[in-house]
Amino acid sequence: MNSTLTYNNANAPWPPLLAQQLEHWHTLATFTLAEVILEQQRDHGHAFRVKVRLEVPEHELRTEASDRTLEGALLLATRNLEHQVQSRKTKPIKT
Repeated sequence: MNSTLTYNNANAPWPPLLAQQLEHWHTLATFTLAEVILEQQRDHGHAFRVKVRLEVPEHELRTEASDRTLEGALLLATRNLEHQVQSRKTKPIKT
């Protein structure tokens, strides 16, 4: 698996939080590539934005979430990914 982590503030507590989320996302689906962008937006109502792209066999999962806290934005992104994985599992197989 390849991971691309992009963040602007090297002193921020983002790497440990993101490592924890990556471990959780591995429990949702086996992915071959994870691209995560974390942004701190000082001039918007939502202070943090998270963009995630996970490549899984035969498709990819994408989400974007914003919240006042990094933890909140990661939680919203994770819930969206969980929903995407669940909806793929319940789709009928076309023959």
